[in-house]
Amino acid sequence: MSLLVVGSVAFDGLETPFGKVERTLGGAATYFSVAASFFTHVHLVGVVGDDFSDNDAAVFRGRRIDLRGLERAPGKTFFWAGRYSDNLNDREMLEFAGVPVVMGNSVAELKTNGWRVTHSNDDDGVAAAIEAYALGAA
Repeated sequence: MSLLVVGSVAFDGLETPFGKVERTLGGAATYFSVAASFFTHVHLVGVVGDDFSDNDAAVFRGRRIDLRGLERAPGKTFFWAGRYSDNLNDREMLEFAGVPVVMGNSVAELKTNGWRVTHSNDDDGVAAAIEAYALGAA
């Protein structure tokens, strides 16, 4: 059995009361793929920019992770930066780069900031957003 992981492979900037990192590998698909590779073979699907080096991809090497679905596209890799509070449960988003897309069934507050809105989860919103904004069908 193998597992298909589709998601973000990104760079993060993190600040906590204990220290600060300007740029480190992040993204949900990165962490999920590495963790799942301890149990099964993983097929990773994601998009990174031309600033994503072979050194950045080193975390995937030597693991059961198939990178044929990791596409390199012109431009920068998605970047997110946040600051965590003393209790580490609260965080403030400082900046991000990329194409923000809000799910149609998300809270109203998220839909008022000018970001793109896709269909709800029940109406294949993720697929619609990928088609429209990642594959250029919009």
